[in-house]
Amino acid sequence: MRLLLFLILFLFVNVEVTFSQSKQVIIGKWEALSVKTDFIYKNFKSDSFYLSKNYKTRYADSAEMLSDLSSLTYGLSMYRFEFDQNDNYKIQVFAGSLDSGKYHVDIDSGVVSIIPNGSEKLKIKVDYKFKAIDNYLIFDMSENSEFIELTLQRVATGT
Repeated sequence: MRLLLFLILFLFVNVEVTFSQSKQVIIGKWEALSVKTDFIYKNFKSDSFYLSKNYKTRYADSAEMLSDLSSLTYGLSMYRFEFDQNDNYKIQVFAGSLDSGKYHVDIDSGVVSIIPNGSEKLKIKVDYKFKAIDNYLIFDMSENSEFIELTLQRVATGT
């Protein structure tokens, strides 16, 4: 009987510790580091980029191409994410633009669900697949058939 009780207690504690460690992966403050699509890769910190041949052939001159590239990536470069230990998030998209609400991490499926404030009754939820590698979060923000991968770099740990 004691052995059975010990095993049940051990399993319960082990599951709780595993969940806590898994959730810890996302807690903290994050800034956009890079974006990758089917046709571009842009690193915001080093200000370097790669363009596919298909993207380059769309433009007659490089000035127009660079202008489009800047406008495509500028918004993503401003992204700032914050996830706290109480399941609250804040996302700054542009200066002065702030979205907040609740989040949920499903570590088994590698999905973080974002539920904006005020949308609970409407049941609005956005799911992003993610990978956590060291101090980086890689979000798959693909829509329809367009591939978009946003890499975030941790700038502060959670409290």
